[in-house]
This record gives sequence, C-alpha cells and structure tokens, in this order.
Amino acid sequence: MKRLVFSFTLCMLCIMAYADDIAMIGGIRYYLFKGEATVMKQETKLSGKVVIPEYISYNGKSYRVTSLDAKAFASQDITSIVIPNSVEELGDESFQYCMKLSSVTLSSNLKIIGSSCFFSCSKLTSIKLPNSIQELKKSCFAGSGLTTISIPSSVTTFGEDLFSACSDLTSAYLPNNITELPAGLFSFCGKLLYVKIPSSVKVIGGRCFQVCTSISQVTLPSSIQKIGGSSFEGLNNLKYVDIPGSVTSLGYYCFGGCKNLIKITCHWLNPEKVDLPTAAFPYIYSNAKIYVPVGTKSKYQKLYAFRDFQIIEDASVSGVTVNSVTTGTTSVTTTSETSNVIDNTIQKASKVKNTYKKVKSLFGF
Repeated sequence: MKRLVFSFTLCMLCIMAYADDIAMIGGIRYYLFKGEATVMKQETKLSGKVVIPEYISYNGKSYRVTSLDAKAFASQDITSIVIPNSVEELGDESFQYCMKLSSVTLSSNLKIIGSSCFFSCSKLTSIKLPNSIQELKKSCFAGSGLTTISIPSSVTTFGEDLFSACSDLTSAYLPNNITELPAGLFSFCGKLLYVKIPSSVKVIGGRCFQVCTSISQVTLPSSIQKIGGSSFEGLNNLKYVDIPGSVTSLGYYCFGGCKNLIKITCHWLNPEKVDLPTAAFPYIYSNAKIYVPVGTKSKYQKLYAFRDFQIIEDASVSGVTVNSVTTGTTSVTTTSETSNVIDNTIQKASKVKNTYKKVKSLFGF
C-alpha cells in the first residue's frame, strides 16, 4: 500500500512539473510549459516601450522565455521592443500593424522571423538582423518603413515578398551565398536605388523588382540562369539592359512596360535554345534596339519575342553558347529619376493586375 501511495505521489509530482499554465507577468501574457515561456497574443492594450525579460518567475518556478507566439503584439501601440537573447523564434504576424513601433532590438540568438512579422510597421526605419538568423518567412517586413536592409549570410531560407511595398527602402545588401532571389522580394519599392546581386545567384524570382521605378543600378552576375516573369516589369526609368549569356529562361512580362528602355544587349549565340516567351519585352518596341553578337542577327529575327525590334550586330557583344560556363559580370543601369507607377502597363496581364490591386488595397497607394 505504501509503495502504491508513493508511486501515485511521484506520478502527480511529475504531472505538476510539466503542467502548462497561462500567466500575466509584468503586464505581459505568457504560456508556461516545461520550464519555458512563450509570449502569447496580448489581450490588453499595450503602449510605449516593452522589454521582455529572459527569465520570468511564477508560483515559485523559473521559466526561460524562448519565443513569441503568432500575433503576440499585433496592432498594439508599442513604440519600442527589446527581445531577450533567449528567444529563437518570432511567430507569424508578431508585430503586424504596430504602426507606432520605431525601435526593435532582436535576440542575438534569433533563428526565425515569421510571416508578416513586421508587416505594415510604417515607423520602423531600421533593424539589425543578427548573424544567427536562418529563415525569413513570407512578407516579414512587407509594407514597413525600412530605408535600408542588410541580410546576413546565415540566412538560408527566404520567403516571398519579404520587402514588398517598403516605400522608403533605398538600398539593400544581400548575402554572398544566396542562390535565388524569391518572388516579389523588392516589388513596389518605389524608392529603391541600389541592389547588388551576388555572383552566387542563379534565379531571379518573378516580380522580384516589379515597379521599382527609381532603381539606379542592378548588377547581374553571369551565374544567372533564370529571370522570372514580371521580375523587372514597370521600371519606367530603365534604359539599358545587358542580359548574360548564362540566362536560359526569361519569364512572361520580364521587362514589360519599361517604356524608356532603349538598349537591350543579348549575348546568346543560339537564342533559339533560350526559353523565351513571346511577351518578354512587351510595350517597349518603339524605343528599344537589340544588340547581338556578329553573325546572329538572322537567328534573333526568327524569334517572335524580337519581331518588332531593330536588331543590330555589334562586334563588342561577346557571344555565349547557351548552357556554357561563363565568367564576369554584366549590369543593368537605370537613371536615378523617379517617375509615376505605370498602372496601364501593369494591367495588360491579368495576373499582374490582380497582384497590383491586392497590394494597393493593402498598403493604400
């Protein structure tokens, strides 16, 4: 009998030790379990500066704060947040619509920033990402007030639309180990002036720089193999494009509506082997000329995508056989002027039109 009572008591102690609980400590709501604490979605209105401690105490026990749950501080009036080094993950929409948030101190051990985490934090002009970051999920900074961003080389997973509609973003610095720029990475960043694409990049995702009307320079390394649909659509200040011979695929509307584009240089010796849609360069025919390697003019003239362009053979254009190994870099250069977004061009493709309307409704521009 004594042995039975002892076993029952021990079992109850184990259950109590691992029991979960919800507690309000220091004005912040936590979920407690197995010695760890997660910041939950706050049910009371918060404002001003918030400092999350690394450890909290409840009912005589200590808990280590390790994460923020989805929508933890969403739509709150906080102006500043300090996240302890014990936190490794920020949940989806953790600070979404925190319109007054202007200062964020991240954990030095943070690994994941969730989807739409800082979505529409319009007063957040800067943030330092720690070298521990491994994953940036979809739209995590979309619509924020960031003016510049530097992504550490520790990041290996990138979601779509990370900085979409960051209307004040002027420059971005990408890690040298990134192989693909995700779809919509900088779409609708109207003030973006400079991005250097590392030589490790093989794919530029669809809508990547869509309607970035102020871009002054984009460096395209010869490692690029695929440029996605609408990736440079609506860059109405773009004048010069030099497409590396390493590119084997251009997406639909890739350079659509770049109304001031006057020179496109193509390095393909066998352009017929390139996956080239008929509408890679729509609505720019009257201005742009195509410069190609000597002896290839007739090949380009046979391709529907170039049917309305004036094609010029240029001895200075190096010829590259598609799928061969290439070296060096090429560049896309634009003027630094800013001009209006070209809605009429974007509406030519229903897919782009729907995307644009959605962004307009979300961000009010």
